[in-house]
Amino acid sequence: MNRVKAFLMLGVLVATGCGGMQNRTVTMEPNGAEGQQRIEGALQPGASPLELGLRIVNDRAEGASRCASPVSLMAALDMAREGAQGETRKELDTFLSNPLVLENRKLDKIGDGALLVANALWSNEGLRPSDEYVNVLRSRLGARADVLPLRSEPSKAADAINGWVKENTNGMIEKLVEAGDVEGASVVLTNALYFRGVWASPFPSSNTEKALFHSSRGDYDVPMMYQEGEFRYAENENVQMVEMAYGEEDYRMLVVLPRGVAGEVKWDSISPAVIMNLYGELEDARVKLFIPRYDSRNTLHLVSLLQRLGLENSTSAAADFSGMGSGFTGEQIGDVIQAVRFTVDEQKTEAAAATAVVMLRAALIPENVTFRADRPFLYVVYYKTPQNAIFVGIQDAK
Repeated sequence: MNRVKAFLMLGVLVATGCGGMQNRTVTMEPNGAEGQQRIEGALQPGASPLELGLRIVNDRAEGASRCASPVSLMAALDMAREGAQGETRKELDTFLSNPLVLENRKLDKIGDGALLVANALWSNEGLRPSDEYVNVLRSRLGARADVLPLRSEPSKAADAINGWVKENTNGMIEKLVEAGDVEGASVVLTNALYFRGVWASPFPSSNTEKALFHSSRGDYDVPMMYQEGEFRYAENENVQMVEMAYGEEDYRMLVVLPRGVAGEVKWDSISPAVIMNLYGELEDARVKLFIPRYDSRNTLHLVSLLQRLGLENSTSAAADFSGMGSGFTGEQIGDVIQAVRFTVDEQKTEAAAATAVVMLRAALIPENVTFRADRPFLYVVYYKTPQNAIFVGIQDAK
């Protein structure tokens, strides 16, 4: 796995810079939650990782927490694109046409830093990908290539993939695939991400107290962290936003709290444009900041959602992945699996994601504001710009 120096922000929406508003006291109190937010319709060409991440986390059961890594997903699909031909290649080119997707190919070439990235190609024994395809994955994406008994010994193959995932996520994700996920596979393409950012201003452990988190499914206890200090803050009639820095200035976390009570917030109304507009209004403020310590994890099967977002040819019998090699005629994307874990505590943020593409045949700020994250909130980790979201999540019911 290569170490990466990335410009990341962790948060519910994202931000970097404006001056002003010195010595203001802002007490931040969260609002918001939601019911089911199932958004239909394909992504438009050029959609950013942020937009894809928002679509994934909004496609969930009422009140459920969910975290996704759009960058990990796009990286795994990028490996599939390199083996696609004809209409399948055109479809994946369109889906991955945001320039940030190509920019993310550099993530394994930047050097030491807080983000680790790895890619791998696992092919079934007896089915050899072409040297050209393997060399492209190695040279452009830094991917390793291995042979596994995906069909004859799926449990053994799943263990090997999961071992690689565990190693390349610093042990945060121990299982990505089950034997049943790979037993009919010809190829499994995997991406893994690991992020660790230490707060520039840690939360004193002595300030952490038990508090109620008002989720869409009812109240439950959380360890609520607290500190008062200088942060960048913005708000409008719908949301509040605060930015938190990590030890290196390039790293940030943005937390966005919708106004209103749990169960009433329409998360799909918080679009990339809404995020970026408020991002541009961040100003320095004195903030009383309350954020829960939490550990969120989930595993998602995304192929059905991706079909609704526009990947129809790639996931059907019409798919053409013959660019992987002469034996890959008739292959299609049969499943896309992503496991994510996202943790926040007094000292740091630590997060990991792993994605498998399984190929099968066939405004003005008041003087005193409270930001208390005891209700559902959205968060995004990004590279260089909020549009390039690496992790997007909604924290709600446990």
